[in-house]
Amino acid sequence: MRFKAILPFAITALVAVVLSLFGQMALLAFQRPSPSPADTIITTSATLTAVALLTPTPEPPPAVTVTVTSTPPLPDERIIALDLIDIRAELRRAKSDTFLLLAASHLSDAEDALRVNNLAEVERLLVTVRVALDRAYEYAEVYKNPIDDFRAQVGQMREDLRVYPEDMDQQLRRLRQNILSIVSEDD
Repeated sequence: MRFKAILPFAITALVAVVLSLFGQMALLAFQRPSPSPADTIITTSATLTAVALLTPTPEPPPAVTVTVTSTPPLPDERIIALDLIDIRAELRRAKSDTFLLLAASHLSDAEDALRVNNLAEVERLLVTVRVALDRAYEYAEVYKNPIDDFRAQVGQMREDLRVYPEDMDQQLRRLRQNILSIVSEDD
């Protein structure tokens, strides 16, 4: 993920370096004096009619070809596949966390309904908690066992709601805290 965030800056730096090198090469080509035909010196004497003395010319440096492309080279398919797997795992984790937070919110509402002795609303909210936990279980990769335990606890609470409602508020609060601790561990 960090690689994707740095990629535009790395490409910009690479293009800047290539353009800088290209500009330096162009300046050096204009500053180099070209060889002239006046390098030949002709000397005359009584016995010799002409002697040509050529000065050696330095060899030109090897030609460097710089190609500036507008698109960066494509990353390897394996890197893309690994990034895609990471993104999908993060998405599944985010979806699982969202449904866990929804379940915690419904548990808080169930606590409020229990304070006013609205048992029908508490039962309805426990059903929605169970549905949210089921959805969180579908997307969870790491915390499947605790989520399964939470679902069993919600089922037991629904059975005990009409029979033993005495300590139900403590059970709801404890379950909500356990769910929130899993979400905070995941971050």
